[in-house]
Formats: sequence, C-alpha cells, structure tokens
Amino acid sequence: MNSVTKTSMIACKAKWRADKLSKLKSGLLAQQNTFVRQAQLNQSSVRASFRVAQLIANSGKPFTDGEFVKKCMNAVAEEVCPEKKDVFNAVSLSASTITRRIEEIEALDESTDVQDTTQLLIFIRGVSANIEMCEELAVLQSLKGPTTGEDIFSKVYQTMEELDLDWSKLASITIDGAPSMVGMSRGLIGRMNREMKERGLTAPLQVHCLIHQQALCCKVLTWDSVMKVVVS
Repeated sequence: MNSVTKTSMIACKAKWRADKLSKLKSGLLAQQNTFVRQAQLNQSSVRASFRVAQLIANSGKPFTDGEFVKKCMNAVAEEVCPEKKDVFNAVSLSASTITRRIEEIEALDESTDVQDTTQLLIFIRGVSANIEMCEELAVLQSLKGPTTGEDIFSKVYQTMEELDLDWSKLASITIDGAPSMVGMSRGLIGRMNREMKERGLTAPLQVHCLIHQQALCCKVLTWDSVMKVVVS
C-alpha cells in the first residue's frame, strides 16, 4: 500500500468519524429539545390551570365549571387549530384540580388593593369588666410579596406588641379557613399555638368564621338572597 492510498484511507476514516459524531450530537440535541419542549408544555398547562381556577374563584362560579371550560377549549381547538388540540387537552381542569388550585392561591380568602398589595385586617373582640362585648378594628397591615402563615403571624405579633396586648388574655382566634391560616405547622394557627406554648399559656380556641363558611357555600349554590339577610 503506497503512502497516497494510506493517507486517503485515514482521511476517509476521519471524515466518517466526524460525520458519525455530528449525527450523534444532532440526535442528542433533538432528544434534549424534546424534553425541554415537554417541560415547557407542562409548565404552561399548569399556569393555564391556575389562571382558570383564579377566574372561577373570583367570579364565584362552581368548581365543576372547570370541566365545562375545558369542553369549550377543546371545541374551539377542533375548529380553529386542530393540531393544537393535544396542548389544550393537557390542561387539567377537573373539579378536584380546581379545588386544589384555589386552595394554593387562596383566591377566595385574600384581598388586595389597586397596587396588588395584600391587606391584613386584624379585629379585636373583648369583654369589659361590666360584661359588655365590644369589637374594633385593631390595625390594617400591608403584606408585600408572599402571604404565608409566617408572614401573617409576624404582623399579628407586631400588632400585639405595639398595642401592648396581654397574650394571656387571648382566648380564641377566628379565621377564614385559608391554608395559610389553619396550617398546624406553618399556618397562623400553628405559629400562634407555638408562641403560646413558649409563654406557658393555653393555646387559643380556633373558630372558623360562620359568615365566611356561608359565603363560600353561596358562591356555589348562588343563594345571594339568603346571604343578604344573614349578613344584614
């Protein structure tokens, strides 16, 4: 074998290796892109599910309406963009999913101002020496960013200290049932119980606001006429 032929064979092998490496890289890149697109699709589907849940909660619609919304989405996809039907179908809007979404975003229990700042209103109810019941707005606290149980507890603690309120006279807490309120580990109730225990005091009685429970029920049953009488 002469040197020219040998050089030609080496060049061919080098080209074959380069082509093989290029194909392997292309295959790997295609696989990676597939995983990335799927991950992006999953994230978009979850975000869409949360947005629909928030719209349902803010409109006071039944949680089961999510399934009707999905039927409408699929009907539109079939007529307008049938190639995207699988994308629309990936959005989970079952009643159980909508319930979980609303619990997570606490859309039913949180009030914000025009600047999207959550406002926490703390009321105090007490009994005077003359056995007279009184209730007043103690303070309005602004919560910027997250509204976790720890954040709410921090504001409650701050209010107790600023108003020089006696922790030993805290008999009960009335809450709205939101996860950030009732959580026994990270919720407001859990943090209040730990604080009372550290002070050697009895944990306050936890009460779920009756009007709030009725309001949640009426959002599903649309008994506005009943709620107006009860609230008044």
